[in-house]
Amino acid sequence: MIFQGVVVDIIFESNRDSYKVLLVEGDDGALVIQGTLFGVQIGDSLELTGEMQEHPRFGEQMKVHSFRYVEPSDIYSIQMFLGSGHIQGIGPAMAERIVKAFGAKTMDVLNYDMEKLKTVPGIGEKTF
Repeated sequence: MIFQGVVVDIIFESNRDSYKVLLVEGDDGALVIQGTLFGVQIGDSLELTGEMQEHPRFGEQMKVHSFRYVEPSDIYSIQMFLGSGHIQGIGPAMAERIVKAFGAKTMDVLNYDMEKLKTVPGIGEKTF
């Protein structure tokens, strides 16, 4: 099974290894995901490959065999990514202003035309 979505919560994280239990929201709804997920954080957009399992205590979960990062593509995912702390100096409020200014084209602005960010209230020369 392949599932694509954005990490909205870390339910459990092991201190010893990279085992995590995550809540991931995608176009097909939300899933609890579990497995070795090194480096994965809230706001990450992922494509996950695995199998559905019924945990006796916690219910249906997807056991991940592999994953890859994907660029966020919808406004919700972009705002989650930007507001998650991945980019220094951009928190939830600034992420909301950036997405409000550029909508679905936000990732294009970040990747190819960062000068346009200066038009967003609160971003100036010091931010760059």
